[in-house]
Amino acid sequence: MTEPKNLIAGQNFLLENFDLHILIIPEHTPTGLVLDTSVFLLNENGKVGSDHDFVFFNQPARLDQGLELDCESHKLTLHLQRVGPAVKKIVLAMTISQGIKTGKTFKDFNKMTVLVKDFITGIEIASFALDT
Repeated sequence: MTEPKNLIAGQNFLLENFDLHILIIPEHTPTGLVLDTSVFLLNENGKVGSDHDFVFFNQPARLDQGLELDCESHKLTLHLQRVGPAVKKIVLAMTISQGIKTGKTFKDFNKMTVLVKDFITGIEIASFALDT
């Protein structure tokens, strides 16, 4: 078994697993603050091809592309072999619901971590500490 990779900003590595869970974990969520996680399936031009290539709270699954988002736990289940050839990049994004209105920013979080885990075994493959 290989050690999980601790990634730094901009670092890439080759995924050997095609079925993954990607979790975004805030160390502490301030009271009343709600995070929204979204996923964008981008084509060769770096654009979302259609509304179907956008996964979020109102459209949490794209099962034909092997994506399912659990908005409550900020967990993305991803089956890369189902992702069609038109998809060249998958981007995860987070926003703070009503952030501008409430004056809340990501500075209000102590720490956030992104974990990449094997879908079947749950073994951690990689992690990334987000600078908040």
